[in-house]
Amino acid sequence: METGYLPCRLFPGLNKTVLEDSVQNYVLSLKYRISHFMTSYHPAMLTREEADLLNCRKGTPAMGITSRGILKDGTIFIHSRITAIHYECTYIIPFNRDVYRSRRSGKKDGE
Repeated sequence: METGYLPCRLFPGLNKTVLEDSVQNYVLSLKYRISHFMTSYHPAMLTREEADLLNCRKGTPAMGITSRGILKDGTIFIHSRITAIHYECTYIIPFNRDVYRSRRSGKKDGE
């Protein structure tokens, strides 16, 4: 289940078709420049209403995902909350030598 909030002033032509396809594609088609997303994950338990919608039991373990999409000028263009059951994800992250070095600074060999 997902609930999303978008500023009306940025998206006067937003419609159901866009929402069922790709908000990111729509944002880019309007020539907005996406900078980044900030996403938080947290454990959750389904409420009675959520369980009814997902056809499972109240209290079923779930993953709560809160995400904000931010444009290059700092404007938040979407804020969404997702409740997911059977959630699993994999990330591929490039090695960042500077982050590695900053974590290692001040440590003795073998730590």
